[in-house]
Amino acid sequence: MTLEEVRKNIDEVDREIKKLFLKRIALSKNVTEVKAVNGDVIFKPDREKEIVKKLTGDVKEDVLKEYTAFVKKTMSLSRQYQYGKMLEMKELFNIDFYKGKKRYKNPIVLESKYSCVLKNAKTVKMPDAAAAAISQKICDCGVYIADENGIDEHILTYLYKNRFYINKTLVKSQTKTIVFSNELTVSENDTRTEIAFTCPNKSGSLSGMLSVIGDHGRNACDIRTFKFMQDGEPNFLFFIEFEGTVLEKETKAMLFQINEEGNNFRILGSY
Repeated sequence: MTLEEVRKNIDEVDREIKKLFLKRIALSKNVTEVKAVNGDVIFKPDREKEIVKKLTGDVKEDVLKEYTAFVKKTMSLSRQYQYGKMLEMKELFNIDFYKGKKRYKNPIVLESKYSCVLKNAKTVKMPDAAAAAISQKICDCGVYIADENGIDEHILTYLYKNRFYINKTLVKSQTKTIVFSNELTVSENDTRTEIAFTCPNKSGSLSGMLSVIGDHGRNACDIRTFKFMQDGEPNFLFFIEFEGTVLEKETKAMLFQINEEGNNFRILGSY
């Protein structure tokens, strides 16, 4: 058999796969309609685990990994489709934010190597002091200046734990400045969103979340991790900056999926 003949056979198989995939997606829509009425969840990891076990039980070892990945990817895309349809059918996953211009008049600055560039600004050494000033409305926002490599995971964890949101960023003269407050503010000019979440400490968990972002056509620009101990076991808090905003239908569906399939999810900013 020539290479051209092999390619023709592959093309024929691909057409059959396309037909079956579209049929499966149509069935996924039926599933979503039933779940929307019953209030059932989309992601059921135990059921999916059983399906994978059943489908891969008779597959030869030399292609087992590839076929297992194929089955898991098919189910992930089916869930992706269901999350989007579910948001069309029901009022779910409401994101609380203020839509408008971002104007702050009374900032408090977290001391850093570069904070001296802000002359006459109120500066504090302790992050807790800034958190208290904002929560007590003494100041309307916080400011932190880092180097050109961006905000490190310790500051991001501080924002996460104190339920602050990054609402502005400015990159200038080898520094990156963020403005944060206790209210998520989104404007039409925003181009990026920062999120945080944890996921099960097992093989494929993070790659699955990153795949969700890519499958929705969003580009992850920055990824950082913060390691912590939970129940005596190491775990990780992931911070991901991606291109897109909560004003977009596709982005909201993506965040809905990450919220449902990850843990401790939070939107950390829009800018």
